[in-house]
Parts: sequence; C-alpha cells; structure tokens
Amino acid sequence: MRVLHILGSIERSGAETMLRDAIERFRVLGVEVELLSTGNTLGRFADAFDSLGVRLHDMPFRKSPGFFWRLLRLIRAGDFDVVHVHTERAALWVEFTARIAGVRRVVRSVHSAFEFSGWLRMRRSLGRWVARRILGVCHVFVSPSVEANEVRRFGTIGVRVLNAVDTNRFVPTVHAETRIRIRGELGIGPESIVVVSVGSCTDVKQHDHVLHAVSLLRERLPGLCYLHVGGGPNCQAEKRLAEVLGVADRCQFLGERDDVVRILQAADVFLMTSRYEGLGMAAIEASACGIPVIGYDVPGLRDAIMSGVTGELVAPEVGALAQTMERLAAHRSRRVAYGRAGRAMVMEHYDLDRWVTQHVAVYDGCVGL
Repeated sequence: MRVLHILGSIERSGAETMLRDAIERFRVLGVEVELLSTGNTLGRFADAFDSLGVRLHDMPFRKSPGFFWRLLRLIRAGDFDVVHVHTERAALWVEFTARIAGVRRVVRSVHSAFEFSGWLRMRRSLGRWVARRILGVCHVFVSPSVEANEVRRFGTIGVRVLNAVDTNRFVPTVHAETRIRIRGELGIGPESIVVVSVGSCTDVKQHDHVLHAVSLLRERLPGLCYLHVGGGPNCQAEKRLAEVLGVADRCQFLGERDDVVRILQAADVFLMTSRYEGLGMAAIEASACGIPVIGYDVPGLRDAIMSGVTGELVAPEVGALAQTMERLAAHRSRRVAYGRAGRAMVMEHYDLDRWVTQHVAVYDGCVGL
C-alpha cells in the first residue's frame, strides 16, 4: 500500500513527529509512506524523513488551477492507494483532486478544534459534507475535543484515532544519576525545581504566562528554573520579556532540539499554557517520561491531562498557574504519583503501535462511519 501524506511545511510538530516515529512500523505492515510539503519551504524537519529513506515532494500551495494540475499529476505518477490530508487550507479541493486522480481512499485528519464562525463556518460545514457524502472522504479526529467541536460546529461525521507517542523513546529516567548529569550539563543544580515547556513560540502557546508566573514565584521559590524547548516568531519577544520581568537568570531558551526526551527527564514539572489544542501532544510526551503536567483547562489539554491523577488542570490565567506550580514544587510525593499515573495513561491510550494499526484499518476501509 502506498500512502501520500499532504502537509504544510514539514516542521517539528505533533503530526510530523508521529509520522517520523511510525515510518518503520508502517513498513512492517506493508505501507510505504511519502510526504508532500505544500508550505512555502520544504520545512526544517524534512531531514528527519530523508534520513529514513522517505521520499519527499515539495509543492508550495498557490490559489491557482496550476497547483491542482501539478498535484493531480503527482498523485497519478505516484500510483498512490491512499491520500491522507493534514491541512485545513483548501482541503476540499485537495480531496477532490485526489479523487479525480483515481485514488481509492482519501483520509482527512482534523488536528485542531477550529473555532470558525459566520460565513466561514458555513463554508467549512458544506465542505466537510461534500467531502464525506460525495467524495467519500473519511474524517479522522485526533482527540475527543476535536471530535466534539467538529460534530457541534460543522456536523462532521468521522472516526476517532487518538494521537500517540513512541513509548520506547519517551521514557522516564531509570537512575537518579542520569537526571543529575543532564541538569549539570544545563548548569542546573540537583535541588532546583525545574519546570519545562515544549512548543512553538506563538500567541496560541502563551509562553508569556509562564514567564509572568516565574516572576510571581521569584522570591517564594528561589530554586525555580524554567526551560523552554522550541522556536518560532515570538522567541525573541519572550526573551525580552524575561529580561523586563527580571527572570532572565531563571530561564533558558534552548531552541529546537533533537534531545527533547533528555530535557524532559531533567524536569520536575511540565507546563502547557495554550489557548487551545487539538490534543496536547507535548503534554502526552511529558507524561510518557513520567513528568507531572500542569495545563490550562481548555479543549485539547482536557484530553491530555487527567486532573488530580496525571497532573492538574487550572483556570487559564497566570495567578492559578503560579499557585499550582508552587503547590507541586512543595510536594515531591505528589509529583512522583502524577508522573507514574501519567506513564500508565500513555501506555494504555496513546501507544504508537495502536495508532499505526488503527490508521492502516482506516486506509483499508475497515472502520465503519
């Protein structure tokens, strides 16, 4: 079976990370994966697929018949059995092109709880109806929050396949010495309280809330240290804010890294302050590493965090975030319990082997709508 995944630029985000980790698993099941980037650039994460021998295609999206003609030719030349669409932009027209090209199965993953309203909501509702009823597209929802939003806002019918992580790669530290060594490499003492966030520096992620919370706790938690992994358009602004708030000495902006697991293993608490998520994959990855999670009580994070079991959901404001950070910092036993429960939750619900098997079933048309 040959599957073409259509993405924006191939960046280090949830969908691309899952695909990268799943390539060999798909191959074992006889599924050969190729990727099409429709962003303005191929993407900074493309090398990760190239090193695995995955064929990559680069076709920047344009609102023109020429783009869809080139897409049609690419799909026909590749003799793909399945086209799997991951983009919201022009999704219906991409799906229509795949059908015209003769693909037997078109799948569309909805990765976020889109809050479209007005005329745009009506257009997207009609587009999803046409995709399902006329083109036979199978919509896949990555979380309960996404599914609930799609059903309520757009009337979409589909199947739920929870996003997943590689639990063989995202693992807790086995030895305390490992954690101490990683901290030492980062210039952090063994007794410090280390909080970490992972994600793009964008308005949706609201990392400025973390910086304000660190500022509030500066005197009460003198050993507090904040690590951030990721880049993006707000990165420099966040660094400047840390300086303005007087907490630059408590913060390390580590940029994009290939050793995210090691950074998580050095932490005491993971923080996720997004306005919303499709499914908080960074929080799931942290739980897989046995790290307790504090997250905002918003769609997508409610699915990733079992409040009072694997971490705590808090009201989406700085004061509540700071109070919970301080409380968890003072209770090591609770952090350990949350971490163990988080690892168990991921093993049960978010295992990558299950994700691969369920997608192959969708590709084969074995999942009823």
